[in-house]
Amino acid sequence: MTSKENIQDLIDKLTAAEISREDIPAMIAALAAIQVSLASRLLEPTRAETQEVKKLFSVPQVALMIGTPKAYIYDLVRKGEIPFVKIGKYIRVKEDDLKIFIEKNYKKTLDKGLYDTYNNILYGRQRA
Repeated sequence: MTSKENIQDLIDKLTAAEISREDIPAMIAALAAIQVSLASRLLEPTRAETQEVKKLFSVPQVALMIGTPKAYIYDLVRKGEIPFVKIGKYIRVKEDDLKIFIEKNYKKTLDKGLYDTYNNILYGRQRA
């Protein structure tokens, strides 16, 4: 049976003639409570909607997660390196897009030039 059939079956069983006069106020109160409960469920976001909203991060959150300044994240967004969602004046980054950006920029070793620069600064050595 579908929920529509169940509801119709319940309505057919609870016709006004079958309910005693004394039980009507309690029945009205119970129906009002059901109505409020159903109306509040309509206003709540679905789980999928809630999870999608939870997967959006602000620029300061992204900067904190990957350990960079906010200005750098804004620059990456401006350059199109990190896709974003614009909600009014707010910029949000989807969790999946952030994961893709991190995987795309994953490196196992430092660039040789960067290593030499830091090595020279720290130890004052030149490569032979």
